[in-house]
Amino acid sequence: MRLTSREQEIVNILKKNPLISQEELADVFGITRSSVAVHISNLMKKGIIRGKGYVFNEGPLITIVGECYLDINIYQKDYTNSHVETIDIKYKGVPLEICKVFGNYGIRPKVITFLANDQVGEHFLKQMQELELDTQNILKLNDSRSIRRVHINDTLTYAEDISDSDYYEAIKTKERLLLNSDCLITDYKFATEIVEEILSKKPDIFPELCTYIIDKNLPDIPDYISKFKVVVLGVNNTLKSERAINTFLDFNLDADQVFAITDGKSEIIAINDNKTHRFPLLPNQTFSVEEKIPSFLAGLICGILNKHPLRQAIRIAVGSI
Repeated sequence: MRLTSREQEIVNILKKNPLISQEELADVFGITRSSVAVHISNLMKKGIIRGKGYVFNEGPLITIVGECYLDINIYQKDYTNSHVETIDIKYKGVPLEICKVFGNYGIRPKVITFLANDQVGEHFLKQMQELELDTQNILKLNDSRSIRRVHINDTLTYAEDISDSDYYEAIKTKERLLLNSDCLITDYKFATEIVEEILSKKPDIFPELCTYIIDKNLPDIPDYISKFKVVVLGVNNTLKSERAINTFLDFNLDADQVFAITDGKSEIIAINDNKTHRFPLLPNQTFSVEEKIPSFLAGLICGILNKHPLRQAIRIAVGSI
């Protein structure tokens, strides 16, 4: 978290004397009480302290930007004399899936997402509250219902989404949080706009960006991805991922960056410090890249935040699925 020199001075005093009054702080710095109140308010907005009594959040400020949606999957099977349908309904979304993993490590990130004022939105909000997440930055959908996706036999056939322009305008309203985050995890669909928004402000320190990409056709990976700290690419077959490996190597990744490629079936390929490492998956470690990549990403981030070696961070990622 980036603090001004005065904010850091106030933090240092509050840690030594958490019961000090704002009037006393004003006397220490030779400023008005209202100025102290503004600094305290900014420290709360930045996630450094929580409310009166000045309880400190010692960990890094982590923010997640992503969608929450109702996923409806209809499975149809035709038999000789009958037609059978099975309906599978799940509450899904990057924020929840990542936060469930983070909760096991005591990490409570801030969440930027859209929730409607309906039963589905209330369910998501309740889940987030149970995970003790900071929900102050949730954006309300007042004129539409919650996002829905309908699949038939795992093929997307219908979607109710928020327009990209509405999302991007909403994200801009959270500019301060984005810029002040130590670690910023974003749904890939928002990655371009978030990077452009941050670059346009020319911050002294760039947030550590993290995302995942699921594309079995191995897309052309854009150059701006080189600015990310952690990226996980889900593919159909790692044996056909040489182009992605070469692209990541061309980025000249440093020792702090980890880019991983996996099909969830055979192995995990990790590029770090411009070197390639391969970690085979055991039969009991396989997973669906469509379903579990966010959880894998969350575990990998936890391993990296805790300064574990790459091999151990990969183990934590696999164990988080």
